[in-house]
Amino acid sequence: MKFLTLIFSMSVLLWTCLALSKEISYNDLDQIVKTQNDEVKAFDNKVDAKKVLTGFFARSFIPKLELTAGQENFESEPLGSQSSEFYGIEAQLNLFRGMTDYWEGESRNLGLKQTELEKVRSTKEILYLAQKSFLKVAKIKLLLKSYQEGLKKLNTVKTKASKKASAGVIARSDLTSINLIRIGFENDIEGLNRVLNTELASLSLILNRDQLLSTHIKESSIEENLTPLSLPKGAHSLISIHRGNLAEVKTSQAKSIRGTRLPKVDLFAKFGREPFSEREYTNGSDRDEWQAGVKLSWNVGDYFEKSNEARSLESEALYDKKMSDYYARLFKRKVSSQIRNLDSLIQTVKNISREIKLSRNYYSQISSEYLRGVKSTSDLTTAFDQIISLNERRLDLIIEYHLLKADILLSMYGPLPSSP
Repeated sequence: MKFLTLIFSMSVLLWTCLALSKEISYNDLDQIVKTQNDEVKAFDNKVDAKKVLTGFFARSFIPKLELTAGQENFESEPLGSQSSEFYGIEAQLNLFRGMTDYWEGESRNLGLKQTELEKVRSTKEILYLAQKSFLKVAKIKLLLKSYQEGLKKLNTVKTKASKKASAGVIARSDLTSINLIRIGFENDIEGLNRVLNTELASLSLILNRDQLLSTHIKESSIEENLTPLSLPKGAHSLISIHRGNLAEVKTSQAKSIRGTRLPKVDLFAKFGREPFSEREYTNGSDRDEWQAGVKLSWNVGDYFEKSNEARSLESEALYDKKMSDYYARLFKRKVSSQIRNLDSLIQTVKNISREIKLSRNYYSQISSEYLRGVKSTSDLTTAFDQIISLNERRLDLIIEYHLLKADILLSMYGPLPSSP
């Protein structure tokens, strides 16, 4: 048995290590945030807190029971000095509460839905932060690759230039210029590595990882799936749904308050032995009695105040409903414009990719001509700077694409469930 337990523990440990060592791609963030982020997991407790309050309407019909038991000593002329017990049981059953119990139940159900919407919104906001951080890390890693590639090519040029300088084809001062360029590259690489470490620490915190390393990030994943976005049929604005649900909550609360103006009707039954002090009894058995009937209670004095409270909530609900409609219209206009911008960004990235390819060919030509003494060190530096600049611009556009897409999804609730 102990052996099996040890094998199981080792398997779990191995699986955990493999999961943590796996490269994280951009598309993995959604699932990681939902399952690993502490704030998202904590929200489950808030949802549970609302969930246990639902089902109020059914519980409102549970009878109210009241038990009484005691012992009394009394002095009576007919009976003399006596010691006797008294007891009783009373049951009261709700028949009618002016529908306040029904609307209170509806209000709690809507409160649960509201909390679930808040969880969706909170999760999306945290995911958005994770995406921004991941994109920064990926951009730095891809830029580092460009710099390292350029440094490698520069070292190749330097080796060949040394031979040319020895042969008198180029001046030895050019070798010094190449060394200065190389040192500049190395300084840029060190600066990028410092920023990379900072961003990795930030991403580790959001994803609830001990410490992410550069090797854990699959930077190439941000260059994949640059496709147009099509919204699912029935997609709605998250904030519009949120405000609409809030309007329903307030409407239910207003109806519940209006119900308190009506009479309450209860069915009651009571049996027990009354205390002697309630009234004189000539026979102890006469103290046993039972009652049954219907009880009606009506707080007339609250009628006008409760009406004002209900009207106030109804006005607030109407405001929330109008704001819900406004956000729904705003969502459609905003998203249609953003989707067009996504298409434009995709095309621009394709164009710059072609520019980068041409720039690399141009850099190879400049390197060759430099070694022949036709081009200067300045021409070589300019050609490489152009590659770096285009690469950085391309990455900025890719990041803009992902953030714009994330912004659309952040504001979107998704298709509403169909009515039964």
